[in-house]
Amino acid sequence: MKNFLLPLFSFTIFSPLLAQVANGDFESWAKLILFEHPVTGISTSSSNYDTFFQDGSLNVTSVQGEFTRAMRIENTVHQGEVSPGYFLFGGVPTNDGENLVFENGFPMSDANVAGIRMDMRFNFPEQSTGFVSVQFKANGVPVGNGNFGTGTFVFPLSGSQDWNNMLFTFDEGIGANPDECVIGIGSADLLTNDAPFTEGSFVEIDNVAFADSEVTIAGGNFESWSYVESVFYPQHCAVEITGVENQFFRSSDSFDGDLALGLITEERDGGIQTATCTMGLVENDVITPNIALASNHSNISFKYKYFSVNGDNALATIRFFAEDQGEFLEVFTKDFELMDAPAYEALDYDFVADFALMSLPPTHVSLSFESGNAENPQVGSLLLVDNVELSGVLDTRSFNNPNLRQVVVYPNPTLARVEIDFRTTRTGYYRVYNPAGIQIAIRNFTSTRKLVHDLSGQPAGKYVFRFYHNGGVETARVMKL
Repeated sequence: MKNFLLPLFSFTIFSPLLAQVANGDFESWAKLILFEHPVTGISTSSSNYDTFFQDGSLNVTSVQGEFTRAMRIENTVHQGEVSPGYFLFGGVPTNDGENLVFENGFPMSDANVAGIRMDMRFNFPEQSTGFVSVQFKANGVPVGNGNFGTGTFVFPLSGSQDWNNMLFTFDEGIGANPDECVIGIGSADLLTNDAPFTEGSFVEIDNVAFADSEVTIAGGNFESWSYVESVFYPQHCAVEITGVENQFFRSSDSFDGDLALGLITEERDGGIQTATCTMGLVENDVITPNIALASNHSNISFKYKYFSVNGDNALATIRFFAEDQGEFLEVFTKDFELMDAPAYEALDYDFVADFALMSLPPTHVSLSFESGNAENPQVGSLLLVDNVELSGVLDTRSFNNPNLRQVVVYPNPTLARVEIDFRTTRTGYYRVYNPAGIQIAIRNFTSTRKLVHDLSGQPAGKYVFRFYHNGGVETARVMKL
């Protein structure tokens, strides 16, 4: 079977440009409503649903049959090319030597089955063909007779006919004791031919059953359909939805709040593929940033966990852009390798020092995350990201340049106590995070200009103070000696 049976169509989700770090806490997710799929006796039935992620259309749909509900499989046009239709009571095949091995299937233990029958209506114009296939397996391996390799029977479909009950006979019997079976139907010849396929070819089927057997094919009458579980994707981010099972997900293992972004490296289409997410709009690999820089911004930070496999490392890429009449020119890029981190850690990037390296003053920034090393990815490497924030850095530069930020914290470095000066009256609360990114304190304050916080008893290192007050959100970083 040609690789066309395993297409990979990506659907990039994005949102309009917004200021600041829109959905930087990954609490906001949108729902992509998917499509109906026939309910069978197994969870591994599959079809060419990938076309849905291109333009919303499908190669497999529910229709009214001769008397009851039936399934229609058809070739459809996507972006100027004909996409073939197929449905499998099982999974798409892999190659094992010269033989195709269809994945999974439903239980089958009748060695005396004589054939397979089904009600069919079809039309294959211009000498095009489709197929019906049946594969018997034992312990996951094809067994017995077949006209298309071990344990595999293939019956071509051609021409045109109205509803009729058709019998496809296993002339020599199956000659084995199977424990599993996979049935497939296609509106194009995916087994022996490659693209191009013929537009308009279709086959409608109903009441799939074995001949001379008491084995029942659950769902073979196509009366029961259900909606595939909806996909949730992070708003204001670009992710690739490549199918029902995606490599990004909502994680309840968050640093703060209810949710975080999860990215996992998985084996896809015979290769290992990392997962990516970009905060911004992505079209044809061109990034339009959605995070606007203000004059007092000088730091970007996020929290992350990383569960690496075989020494893998994740990647965070921060890109700076200069806007000119609505166009965005990338002026500087900074990469950070993220190593194994079983507990949430903080990455803080003070980018003011790198301004001298930028060809133009930046106006916007975008972040991208990747679940593994793209050159040598490892299956199972998992990255969690939360709390992407843009702020000012309160270090010695803040004291030399009061316009950089309104709040100041001193002394910095400190041996224990620090004084916090908002320079005006504020009401709100603040959180304190230790060098490992773990929250160690939360304090409220009301109608005050100054606060004192004591770090006595805490180990040396860099502490993050995050203030939420009626003037906005501000961040300070304090070095304890």
